[in-house]
Amino acid sequence: MDELQLVEEVRLFLRNDQLFEHCLAVAKTAEQLVIDYSEKSVIVQKEKLIAKNTDENLKLIFTDGVQQKEINQFISKSQAFVAGLMHDIGGVYPNHQRVEKAELFGIELLTEEREFPLIIHQKLSKYLAREHFKITDENILSAIECHTTLKENFTELDLIVFLADKISWDGGDNAQRRITDSSVSKFAKCSTLLYRLHHQ
Repeated sequence: MDELQLVEEVRLFLRNDQLFEHCLAVAKTAEQLVIDYSEKSVIVQKEKLIAKNTDENLKLIFTDGVQQKEINQFISKSQAFVAGLMHDIGGVYPNHQRVEKAELFGIELLTEEREFPLIIHQKLSKYLAREHFKITDENILSAIECHTTLKENFTELDLIVFLADKISWDGGDNAQRRITDSSVSKFAKCSTLLYRLHHQ
């Protein structure tokens, strides 16, 4: 299934324009974070090669796409887009139904999740992505499952979707979704943070 078809399938599944628009915004933001992250990584790699200043390094610097391809092996734009698009599909179930649905689907819940069912949507989203939409990529499923709370030993994709969700946060049912100077600033800061975490 291509991305456009998947977008339409998610829209039809959710039957909630506001939730769908948020999911799509997070997908696009996650995809852009991958692009920005890749570009920053390429610049740093080229700077390191220039500093070493050997003929072989100079050949690598001027070979289009070599470093970009190496970086994109870690995270693909497609993975980020799909994980972002699916991250909140569990929101199709209202808070008061989430514990019951999780139990019905055999999802293990923590005490804290039972007390605060809002966060169960990330586990429901993973379940629905796998069972309803037939997503099998474990990296995508992991990013969906921890997009609200993150987790210990998170992957780069986990972090990208987590940050994309925070950048595109809808602020609740009555919030307006629009790009503002503030959201652009948050986007730039998160992109820089992602890069720094990876290159420490």
